[in-house]
Amino acid sequence: MVRTRGFRPRNGSSILPGATPEPTQSALCCFGVDLMQVFISISLPEELQNVIFKIQGELKPYHENRISWVRPHLSHITLKFLGEVAENEIPDITNVLGEIALINSPIDLNITEIGGFPNVKNPRVLWLGVDGGNNLEGLRDQVESKINKLGFKKETKQFNPHLTLGRVKHLERGTKMIAKLTSINTPSIIWKATDIKLMSSQQTPRGVNYKTLTISKFGQSD
Repeated sequence: MVRTRGFRPRNGSSILPGATPEPTQSALCCFGVDLMQVFISISLPEELQNVIFKIQGELKPYHENRISWVRPHLSHITLKFLGEVAENEIPDITNVLGEIALINSPIDLNITEIGGFPNVKNPRVLWLGVDGGNNLEGLRDQVESKINKLGFKKETKQFNPHLTLGRVKHLERGTKMIAKLTSINTPSIIWKATDIKLMSSQQTPRGVNYKTLTISKFGQSD
């Protein structure tokens, strides 16, 4: 596959002696190469979107805080964030995801507790935890391994599957929202993930918009 941007391959290795450096990102803009923010994800059933809507509704009345809430229908589980990707790289990524999906069965998932990054007492991100056991961990490992062969750097952080509820812009000292957050009982919802999606994101004045680029259905039935 021909690389289209950056002076170094994505895996951080040095350019071979005598090789011609690839154009920089700014140069690519001049050449008219389309770049997009891309990630790999698992989408949610409508039932779970409704749960997210209700949880957010219990936290929104604390107006002393400023939180950018994720619209429930845009919620997803991120398997890997790829960053800026050129349009001509999408087919290779799609082929890899298709190979992964073909050898996997649908995965049972369920939501766990509500939490926050870096911690629930002073969160910058509010989230709803997801448990998929070894099957979800294995799927993520396959994505990391095979996508890495395309030149994308492996993620070194521990995989913490979750659904983002909101991003905290300002948390008022002494707010009672934290006590409310930790008191919410999450309902028991189990659902089956049947595919993985390649998505793009675009920042707009009204917030982030997501677009589905490709869908790869799991090929192994139970």
